[in-house]
Amino acid sequence: METEDNLPLRRKLILQCLAKDPNIPNERLATLSNYKNSVYVSAVKRRLKQAGYLSGPYFDVDVGRFTKNRLCRMIAVLMFRRDYPYVINLLKKIGCFVTLYPVFEQSFRMLVSSFVCSDQEKLKEIFDYLLQCDILVHYDLYLQKTSWYLRNPLFVTHKNEPVPLIPSLDRLLEETEVPDLSLGEFCGESLTTCDLSLIEDLFLGIGECNLRKISQYERQKEGLFLTYSELKSSARKLLDLNIIEEYYNVYPIPREKCSRFILLMRSSHREKTDRLLFNFGKNVRIQERLTYWTPFSGGQDYGVVQCVCHPSFLIKLLQDLDRYVEIEDKKFYFLRSFPASFWVMQTIDTKCYNPDTCTLYYPYHQYLEEIRKAVESECLAPL
Repeated sequence: METEDNLPLRRKLILQCLAKDPNIPNERLATLSNYKNSVYVSAVKRRLKQAGYLSGPYFDVDVGRFTKNRLCRMIAVLMFRRDYPYVINLLKKIGCFVTLYPVFEQSFRMLVSSFVCSDQEKLKEIFDYLLQCDILVHYDLYLQKTSWYLRNPLFVTHKNEPVPLIPSLDRLLEETEVPDLSLGEFCGESLTTCDLSLIEDLFLGIGECNLRKISQYERQKEGLFLTYSELKSSARKLLDLNIIEEYYNVYPIPREKCSRFILLMRSSHREKTDRLLFNFGKNVRIQERLTYWTPFSGGQDYGVVQCVCHPSFLIKLLQDLDRYVEIEDKKFYFLRSFPASFWVMQTIDTKCYNPDTCTLYYPYHQYLEEIRKAVESECLAPL
């Protein structure tokens, strides 16, 4: 397996091109990376996936565009004493969960979890119940009303000079371009069963997003007979309505060697928070997703960095950030390495979508009742 030190230049160029444009044709990739034969590019992409530098393609979903009612993400940082499997099994009963990230243990076990949310107060009631039952010791809630901004790693400069693995944090307050992360508005169209199934499959990258493989998957796993032409029509519809957007995950080094963390930071001025966020990891060899989280209890937004990097970057990270007095508050969550036995992800659940009203409301009362039964049955179980 290639390491971060001996990855050939041409493969770095392919990774860099796919990071910027997931739809770039192999002929163009061959030209930009100095391969003579475009057929060989497909083999190189397979090898990069096998080596852990590349995964996908996947499709991001704009939750603002496919329902009339406004959806957002709720992030819950959970602290508990119970075993991970027990807490994770309870959280899985909340059907709208998307990710569960285990955090390296400190005083308590921790998970950073995210949910697609149609009713903030009702979802909060579930965490209140878990707190009252002493399942949780503490929790913090955040709302994400913006999209993620994916910034894949840069491997070489425009002069093909290598980019260092350990980025500098010396210029976090420089002026920089701030992209619009607003979620879209409702697309105005009702979605079919085929549309919704495709959203769920593309979000997870089922069959590497190959429509023929997705058709087989739906028939074998879900009992749905969706033809290739139906899926192709749905894919075009979802792309035209800007509900989905294609991307690749590109890793700075083989992904099993990467470290992962989530960093929250904010200043007293939104402009400074913006600069801190979008200058962090700019034009360097790390992968990051950037967004904003609003504390559920109120207060100013945090700029959020979800980062995949070389482990050496963590050595001085917090020390370097401490130099910035403008950072009034920061939170750091060091995630367990991938693959992790408690790392859980599922697709966006669209089963409750109403095609007549174009709305999606999750049955939080049912989720709470299932959790309550599980907790009470454990209490009644004989020792």
